[in-house]
Amino acid sequence: MNQVLARTEPMAEASFSEEAQKVREALLAHRLETPMIAHTIDSEEKYLKIKDSLTVIMKTLVLDLNDGSL
Repeated sequence: MNQVLARTEPMAEASFSEEAQKVREALLAHRLETPMIAHTIDSEEKYLKIKDSLTVIMKTLVLDLNDGSL
């Protein structure tokens, strides 16, 4: 099972605005910060897994996979 990471370490100040940092601090203080799961796959593998999963869903719904509006 994936391990949920406690993201309580300070973030780089240049990454986010002062307002965003205050929001994050408030979420942490109220234990509402979104938990993060450790990354175990790279972006390309994530993309392929999501693409494959969506293809299965679309086929299950009998949608036309060649329809560009999907």
